[in-house]
Amino acid sequence: MAKVFIYPATSLILSDLVARYGHTPLSSAVAIRERIQTAGLESPPLQITPEEPKKGLKWAAVEVPAGVRGRMSLYGPQIEACEAAIIINDA
Repeated sequence: MAKVFIYPATSLILSDLVARYGHTPLSSAVAIRERIQTAGLESPPLQITPEEPKKGLKWAAVEVPAGVRGRMSLYGPQIEACEAAIIINDA
């Protein structure tokens, strides 16, 4: 089935519905869980490597805050991998 990008990431109901219909939900919660559970990161508060913000530069300018680049380093690979997206604004 299709890989579906879900935004906002806190929408667990949408993730559950996408999974129930046989699709693969892509959300930042899954990406964050993979980073936290990955062995090799020695300092738990800093769950980011120096290469991560560089990935975010593909999607955001250098002048944007580091938090935006960090989030885009999470969302960017998911956006590239998805076949469909569910994006909710003003909810």
